[in-house]
Amino acid sequence: KHIIELCDFISGIQAEIGKEKFTYESHDVDHDLYDAIKNMAFEKLQYALDTDDKNVRDERIGEITDEIIPALEEQFPDINEQIGRNSLTK
Repeated sequence: KHIIELCDFISGIQAEIGKEKFTYESHDVDHDLYDAIKNMAFEKLQYALDTDDKNVRDERIGEITDEIIPALEEQFPDINEQIGRNSLTK
């Protein structure tokens, strides 16, 4: 009952403001690239993610990414776009 009231309230706010819902555009995963990255860096990524410190985690993942891209760039020329590198800002 309360959830329905909250949903109605949110819908009312949206109608009042007039902002459309965000639509997510799905992209297919290049399974060959996924497998190549998994084979090359799975254990390293497990280690990189095994910390509570966001800065340490980001640094470790950055180092792994810097290692993976040059190694796979010839086989996957669009690797930067595929993994989203340089497409997002923090």
